[in-house]
Amino acid sequence: YFLQTRVTWGRIIAANLVAMLGFNLILNTLWLHLLYHIRIPMLLATRLPQEIIMFVVSTVMLVGLFRLPVTAKIIENERKRW
Repeated sequence: YFLQTRVTWGRIIAANLVAMLGFNLILNTLWLHLLYHIRIPMLLATRLPQEIIMFVVSTVMLVGLFRLPVTAKIIENERKRW
């Protein structure tokens, strides 16, 4: 199914947002709190700016990656194979 859909800015942003918020920010913060007993507001104060910056960097890199001709050729070959 995923090979039949186009890679767009919106899809990349949505996937990246789910990964960044769901895993990196929420779960990793929870695990750090449980392991080291650091208060969650203190963790969020340092992790939130980091995740915002990394969200932008990661999104731009993924869009750039999917714009490469090599990547487009690989995706097209996989679509033909399925």
